[in-house]
Amino acid sequence: MKPLRLILPLAVISAIASVALADSPKPLALSPAPHPGKEALHATFNKISKNGEAPLVFLGDSITEGWSGKGKAVWEQYWAPLEAANFGIGGDRTEHILWRLANGNYDGLTVKASSSWTSTCPSSSLAAFSPKRSCPTFFTRTKPVTRSGPKRSSRG
Repeated sequence: MKPLRLILPLAVISAIASVALADSPKPLALSPAPHPGKEALHATFNKISKNGEAPLVFLGDSITEGWSGKGKAVWEQYWAPLEAANFGIGGDRTEHILWRLANGNYDGLTVKASSSWTSTCPSSSLAAFSPKRSCPTFFTRTKPVTRSGPKRSSRG
């Protein structure tokens, strides 16, 4: 009889939670969407992709796009000789990159390696951005990485 007393309240709570969560909006990162005002860059990347011109692709936000600006000398020295493509768009978030991937950014490419980077978590408003509020899983479950790597057991 005791297990039944536990199961019934849990079932009620579960039903209430599922109804409440059913109306909550889908997180932006799970809703691929184009980045307004960046259509020309997207079209340029699609052209490179369709021509199959890049065995190495960097896909990301303003940090990646920066390689074609202030980081151009470094790009030319290290990445251009490898025929790398810079598919960085400043301000891109996860939902934008997912949309780009679904809309031609890799069509026709046979990449040997690809790097993807977005530095901010998706948020409906950058003014309201709070890392712990917007990305609680990332900020509460990751551990710092050190140069020396993980600590090893001293057992022999």
